[in-house]
Amino acid sequence: MKKYFIPILLSVSCTTSAFADDSSPWSLFFSELSQASYQKIIECNGCRASDSEYVKLLSLVKGGNELAISLAFGQISSRDGGELGDLYRALGLSLEARPSLFIESVQKLNLEGKSLEPLLTMLPLETVDNLKLMHEMLENRLRIVDQKIEFYDYQEAFRKILKAEIAKVKGLIDLGY
Repeated sequence: MKKYFIPILLSVSCTTSAFADDSSPWSLFFSELSQASYQKIIECNGCRASDSEYVKLLSLVKGGNELAISLAFGQISSRDGGELGDLYRALGLSLEARPSLFIESVQKLNLEGKSLEPLLTMLPLETVDNLKLMHEMLENRLRIVDQKIEFYDYQEAFRKILKAEIAKVKGLIDLGY
C-alpha cells in the first residue's frame, strides 16, 4: 500500500477563492486525481476547499479513493457542525472500504478517546430511520476491526465504542422502534 502524508492544517490561511480561475490546488486535484495534484494541496499548506469542492471530496472518500481519504482526515480539525458530521460519516465508510488506510490515518493523527467515537459510529443518513440497517453496518464495522491485524493497537478502544453503539441500537430495536 502506498503511504500518504496526512495533512493536518489544510484550512489555516488561504481558500480556493484566492485563485482567480480553476487553477486552485483543489480544482487541479479533482481534475487529475493524481499524486502530483495531491501534493499541490499539501504544499499549499492551508488551502481550504470551497463548499462544492468539499462535497466532491466527500464523494471520493465514500468511493474509497485513497488520496481523498488521506486529505479528508486532514480536514477533521478544520471543520465543524454539519460539515464535520458529513466528514465523519464519509470517513466511517472508509473504514469499510479501506480499513488499512483508515487505521494508518488514525495512528498518524494520534486520534483517541472521544475523537474516535464519531469516526466509528456516524453512519450514512439513510440509516437514520432504519435501525436494522444501522445495526448491520455497526456489526460489519466490528467484524472488520476484529479481523484486521493492523487494528491491534486500537482494537479494544474500537471494540468498546462499537459494542456500546450496537447495544444502544439493539435496545431501540427490542423496544419496537
